[in-house]
Amino acid sequence: MNALILTTLLLPALASDTEATPVVPAEAALEPPPDADAPSAVQLFEIDAHTTGVYIPDHRAPLVDVWVQVPVGQWDEGLIDAGILEAWVDQTNDPEATLRTRADARAMRLAAGNKTGRSILYLGCLAEDLSEAKALLGDIFTNRTYDEAQFKREAKSNEQGWELDQKDPTTVRDRAVFELAFSETDPRQLERTPYDLPVRDSEALADLRDRMLKTPGRYVAFAGDLTLDQAQEFATGLLPAADPSLVWTETPLEPLLERPARHVVPLANTNQAYLDYFQMGPTNRDPHYPAWLLAQHVLGGHFYSRISVALRHEGGDTYSASSYANVDNSPRPAGIVTFTRADNLEATEQKVKDTLATFHAEGITAEELDEAVRYFRGKALMRTQTPEQLLTSTMYNLGNDKPIDWHVQDPAPMEQLTLDEVNAVIREHFDPADFTMVVVVPE
Repeated sequence: MNALILTTLLLPALASDTEATPVVPAEAALEPPPDADAPSAVQLFEIDAHTTGVYIPDHRAPLVDVWVQVPVGQWDEGLIDAGILEAWVDQTNDPEATLRTRADARAMRLAAGNKTGRSILYLGCLAEDLSEAKALLGDIFTNRTYDEAQFKREAKSNEQGWELDQKDPTTVRDRAVFELAFSETDPRQLERTPYDLPVRDSEALADLRDRMLKTPGRYVAFAGDLTLDQAQEFATGLLPAADPSLVWTETPLEPLLERPARHVVPLANTNQAYLDYFQMGPTNRDPHYPAWLLAQHVLGGHFYSRISVALRHEGGDTYSASSYANVDNSPRPAGIVTFTRADNLEATEQKVKDTLATFHAEGITAEELDEAVRYFRGKALMRTQTPEQLLTSTMYNLGNDKPIDWHVQDPAPMEQLTLDEVNAVIREHFDPADFTMVVVVPE
């Protein structure tokens, strides 16, 4: 089972998890607000000495989201080999499929996944089905018989998917970028061979899952149409007693410090060239990150960005040209991606380099800065529309030691930046000398 696939095929609630959230102190967590039709602030409560409850009331629809989060991540040392993916994600699959059948009978949504520093199990249900939802989660957490036939299906699916990936130029390009970004022993590498699923033993997987559930620093979170009393009652006794001796350590990041200026990957059966001009971007803890994000938006974050105008609107070299950033607490690749006809590669590659060089030397204009700030300001208004959005962002922040109202794209610090400050960050962080051009070309 591919780790990257697992972390991207979750529900949107698990995949987009950096939304800004209002917060009130725990002592104010008494009753829902008088206006029951409006979403409310986050309220924290203690379940036990090692477990915190999160309550986000929203009575506009009779729906409830439940989120169990433990501080054990997919990159913690030894856990990929020990079977963290199967132990956590497949705990909802018993051989007779009774757990999934019970969820389906009441239209409950189940999703589980592993992320950096945390693992999540999500359940969505009707408000009237809370008691059945608690019983189902309790049975999932005590289930010790995994559907081992599912492991075989996943292994076969992964093998076939890997074979298809070898023919997909964007996947080949992305793999090449990660090979140049991280050492070959870093688990964050995209797999270069099919994931060899070892023989898993249900009892060993259940033991690992149990240790994960017992790790201190756990959260049981609720959002939607329920009261605080209902949330507290649901959370009580849901998880086993915590074991304070359990400690997990994340595998140290191993970025490569030296990369070539250009790296070419030949690929059969294509008549196009695929480019990724990348560097290692700053972390979301970097004080320059708000300015860097504004710059990234101007460079390639919208339809009339610098790179889109240069390659699409003016040159007609491609249908698509954009920038990307893999935001995290540690450095990740960030760059410009596009494609073009193979016979147009040299011209397109030069335009990409020229656009970045001009961007680095001259910076952005006051008009571009204003547009970028307004973009992020408008986007922020769409992040707190549903209780699921609030729950997702809250749990990201709690799991990453962020302020509870933090957001990676918060427009507030951006609005304080001057044009000179943003351009200074561009001069520091967008130096073409720090970029590598990865090109996939016809074999």
